[in-house]
Amino acid sequence: SVNHQRRYSAPIVSNGFRRNDTIPANRFPSPVAGYLKHIHMKIQLLSDTHGSPYTLHPEADVIAHAGDFGNGLAAMRQFQAACNEAGKPHVFVLGNHDYYHENMSDVRLQLRDEPYLRAGKTVQINGRTFVGGTLFSNFRQHQVNAGQFEQNCNLAQVSVADFAYIFDYLPNSQNERRITPEDYV
Repeated sequence: SVNHQRRYSAPIVSNGFRRNDTIPANRFPSPVAGYLKHIHMKIQLLSDTHGSPYTLHPEADVIAHAGDFGNGLAAMRQFQAACNEAGKPHVFVLGNHDYYHENMSDVRLQLRDEPYLRAGKTVQINGRTFVGGTLFSNFRQHQVNAGQFEQNCNLAQVSVADFAYIFDYLPNSQNERRITPEDYV
């Protein structure tokens, strides 16, 4: 039997409660209250480690890295090795720095069978679905006029390091080129 007097924290937005409010279990039907009792998962979230040391928490059920392991894929591979050695399921997103000195298409191909979150891919761990993806700017495409949008792209091209260090293939070709702001629009 479910103790309806216990309180469960749930990310629910309804019935006057805000996200992350503690909601009395007796506000839920009995099957929902019973379900809430069994969905607990401890997730250690890492981000922007940029090659700095970190420690995997021994009580974490899952280790999630939200990107920027370092410059290139070496630090991401070290993260995977550390998680595997600790016996921890893991999931990750690549940040812009993780693509530095890499070819974006090649990276996606190399990681196709890894727990790598990107547009259109989910990862299942212990019955939970993880979603995510690398976010890049759209340079306010729909918020400014065409002239300002072009200026935004031109300014980004010369001042954002991503456009000097990240490569991809030309469409319908095996010839590489540096990425451009237009690739994100």
